[in-house]
Amino acid sequence: MVESTVVACNRRLRKWIEPSKTRACGCNRDRLSAIERLEFICNDLEVLLEKALSASQELLSPSIRTLLGQTFETEFLDLEYVYGKSGTCTAFLLRKILEKAAFIALSKKGAGGELNEGNGHIKGLDLLLDLAAKEQVKGHPIIMPKTRKAIHGIKFLGDSAAHNPLVIVDMHEITPQLPYITTALKEIGISIQELS
Repeated sequence: MVESTVVACNRRLRKWIEPSKTRACGCNRDRLSAIERLEFICNDLEVLLEKALSASQELLSPSIRTLLGQTFETEFLDLEYVYGKSGTCTAFLLRKILEKAAFIALSKKGAGGELNEGNGHIKGLDLLLDLAAKEQVKGHPIIMPKTRKAIHGIKFLGDSAAHNPLVIVDMHEITPQLPYITTALKEIGISIQELS
């Protein structure tokens, strides 16, 4: 929104100056100088607005924090610290929170035996989410199958952040994934609360 507003502002300023280029009056330079100063001010304003928006935004709503509980307090604090500063860290933490939430919900459901692989390691996020989409709590799955399919993007970004040394995840890549991750965390959080 900020970017499109500034772009539109700059476009209007440029249209305003174009007719004056053809005039042979001496006020042309003054007009151009004024427009350049206004563009500089618009760009500074854009930077300030973006900083204010990222500082004021809470990535995870209070309802998600309440649903997931104190067990996630460290992750929430870490997320607040890196959100807006590091896309790579944000993607990794969102993936970690999702995996931890799915594991806790499935453990509370009593699916503990299905969570471990034969070598003693915990199954990966994909398998945990598949299991969570099948397990029922009070007549509904821990995570809805449609939500399960929709969160592939944040899983991919989190995997890239954790395992791909050639990739740096940018914040603008995470933003489109936020509605899906928050929906998934709400669904899992509701199941955790119902199982408590």
